[in-house]
Amino acid sequence: MSQWWAKYVGTPYAEAHCWELVRRVYAAERGVDLPSYGEIDAAKLVDVARAMAGAQAAEIWTPVRHGEAFDVALLRGRAQVWHVGVMVGPRHMLHTERATNAVVVPLSHPLITGRVTGYRRYVG
Repeated sequence: MSQWWAKYVGTPYAEAHCWELVRRVYAAERGVDLPSYGEIDAAKLVDVARAMAGAQAAEIWTPVRHGEAFDVALLRGRAQVWHVGVMVGPRHMLHTERATNAVVVPLSHPLITGRVTGYRRYVG
C-alpha cells in the first residue's frame, strides 16, 4: 500500500465530511475537480451518497466489483447508502466520520465490514 493517503489521516471531520474528503483526494492526487453536489445541503450527507450511487452521478462513475486505489466505496447505514470513502488499496479505505476524523481502516474492521454496498470508479 502506497503512502499517498497519509497526509489526509487526521483531517478533522469539521474540515472535510466524507464527500469533501473524496473531493480533496481526487483534486490533489488525480487532478480531478469532482462535483460538490452543491445543490445538496452538506448536513444531508445521505443525499450526497445517494446522488453518487444513483443516476445523478452515472456520467462520471461506473460500478466496479472490487475496489482498488482511488475507487469510491459506498457504505450503508441501516438499509440505505449514506457514506462514502476512498479506497487506498484493495483491502483498506480512507474515510471520515464525526467520531474518528479521517482514518484508514481495513474493510474487515468491525465498524466497516458488511456496510460496503459497492464501489464506483471515476471515468469522467
